[in-house]
Amino acid sequence: MEMRWYQKKAVEAFWDNARRYPNDDPMLVLPTGAGKTIVMAYIIAEAVKWGMQVLVLARTKELIDQNQVKFEMCFPEMQNMTGVYCAGLGLRDYDKPIIFASVQSVCNRGELFGERKLVIVDECHQIPPNEDSQYQKLIKTIRESCKSTKVLGLTASPYRLD
Repeated sequence: MEMRWYQKKAVEAFWDNARRYPNDDPMLVLPTGAGKTIVMAYIIAEAVKWGMQVLVLARTKELIDQNQVKFEMCFPEMQNMTGVYCAGLGLRDYDKPIIFASVQSVCNRGELFGERKLVIVDECHQIPPNEDSQYQKLIKTIRESCKSTKVLGLTASPYRLD
């Protein structure tokens, strides 16, 4: 699957930011229908080629399934590298280089995933600022294993009303 020019720009912007600001956690904002899932797939593939392990988080089993299916459509040669950890889908993979997971299923199991250098949060506007939230607990646990973990958020609506 070929990326559109603005998707390529988004992927380049992420990697440029990662190099320039290694301690920052960026957010990519693309409008609905712009292909955030494709952008995510290309970022994941490049990260894995560099030896990184990736955890992709979402809140619904539909998004988890969509993200994995789209990734495997873009990179069929990497199908054996993906796994899913989602109670709603009845799957509990944790030892593949790329894991697509529901935050609800893994929030108290961060230690299972080892050194994940990249955590991607789909619909990141849903991350509450509360340190006791599922997202915050999980990210904290993962960073205890790997201090250099980068968290990338993707969203079409980069704001919260609360």
